[in-house]
Amino acid sequence: MENTMLDRIQDLLREVLAARGLPADGLTAESNLFVDFGLDSIALLEFLVELEARLGVAVDFESLEYEDLVSLTSLEQALQRA
Repeated sequence: MENTMLDRIQDLLREVLAARGLPADGLTAESNLFVDFGLDSIALLEFLVELEARLGVAVDFESLEYEDLVSLTSLEQALQRA
């Protein structure tokens, strides 16, 4: 079974959280990345840069809104719009 973009985003976020010593328990596509997992702006930026590098997607940082970054589902939708 092929991993979807959402699966790959979720796997990468698990790695980023682990590298920062943050637990990824309970991570779902609808988890609030800021509230549930304590991502700050620096961690989010690192995650997005790594996302670009690993998944070969272009992240238009200037067009992203807070709502696009709240959950993995909203992030996936924003990346597909770009």
